[in-house]
Amino acid sequence: MRQLSAFLLAFLFLAPFVFTEAQEVWTWRNPIPKGENLSGIAYGNDTYVAVGNAGTILTSADGQNWEEQITPVSGNRGASLKAVAFGNGFFAAVGIEGTILFSRNGKDWGIQTSGTRIQLNGISFGNGRFVAVGSRGIILSSIDAQNWDLSIVNNEGHEYSDVIFGNGIYVAVGMDGVIISSTDGDN
Repeated sequence: MRQLSAFLLAFLFLAPFVFTEAQEVWTWRNPIPKGENLSGIAYGNDTYVAVGNAGTILTSADGQNWEEQITPVSGNRGASLKAVAFGNGFFAAVGIEGTILFSRNGKDWGIQTSGTRIQLNGISFGNGRFVAVGSRGIILSSIDAQNWDLSIVNNEGHEYSDVIFGNGIYVAVGMDGVIISSTDGDN
């Protein structure tokens, strides 16, 4: 009788695991909402936007609860995003292989041709203009996050890692301690 009781107890305990149907779709569970490395964040239109590896874009209204957004490059390891900025009513995100995405609300994203496959590392907005910087001395600018002009390529081979706008000046920094500045984002 003890053996039968032990068998029934084991059966009742294991039955849900043995007879459960195979799950057809895997769902990311931890950490929520996504486990990709994040590399940039911006705020605008009452929305936080964070960007990162594999085209990851997350949005939040309160900085605590995050929702993953589907973009033209979601899940693409070749389109990892490095930085994001907000200005003129648009978010603009940049990344490897010259990737540029744009959005008005942080949720619906379009992809824009940058005219280059060079990695873009940083982006800033100021004085009515976005400025993006990256590898091989590349600097791009745009007033609407959709149409981009190439300002500089191979500026003495420098690699720029980030750019910011303040006090009427764009300032970019990069490898080997390089610091450059511009009042208009083009020169």
